[in-house]
Amino acid sequence: MNATFCREDSSETTHEGTRIHSLPHRQPDASRHDPRPEYLRALLADAGLTQRAAAKLIGISDRQMRAHLCDPSIPGYRTPSYAVQYALEQLARR
Repeated sequence: MNATFCREDSSETTHEGTRIHSLPHRQPDASRHDPRPEYLRALLADAGLTQRAAAKLIGISDRQMRAHLCDPSIPGYRTPSYAVQYALEQLARR
């Protein structure tokens, strides 16, 4: 692992200044899928992350994140997968 990019120790992972402590590991359950942009924005707020930082942490592009968070009536809107929602919930500790 590149030490300048990501450092791991026994209790946390540091990713470009973002500290993640013991994320909860709730079992994924796709029946809980809630793709509403306002829910995803609330998760970002709870995690204390910008759209760009969250996108980088969960492995999607900034553009994909913006497409998930815009108003569904806008042509560029893309419904996020449950995997994206679950990753954001983990970052928000929900």
